[in-house]
Amino acid sequence: HSQAARPEKSASPAPRQPVPPSEAFHAELTGGIVRNDYLLGIVFINPPQQCDDLSKLDGITRPEREALEAFGVHRFKQIAYWNHDHAEEFARRLGLRNKERAVKWIGQAASLCQETGGAPS
Repeated sequence: HSQAARPEKSASPAPRQPVPPSEAFHAELTGGIVRNDYLLGIVFINPPQQCDDLSKLDGITRPEREALEAFGVHRFKQIAYWNHDHAEEFARRLGLRNKERAVKWIGQAASLCQETGGAPS
């Protein structure tokens, strides 16, 4: 009785698990620089000295950028860590007719983080 040859499992590493925002923003959270808002994700309590140019997000208008900043969103890394609910809440607060615009910003922000060296871990 012969057994069929089993394909060898590839030695590729396991997919990297995303780091939760509480770890990614640990220093800022413990330093009281940001807070983790249930509806909005990680938001700055006061504007940081270094901010990203949120106008690089596809289709974002100046009033939308200014509103995000008023809510405490100043860096791509924050948006990259949004979940779908965060994006929908911002879409609602910004008055976006197309909520998917805000959802798309998540991936764009993650790419922009990698370009600027601030990639989410």
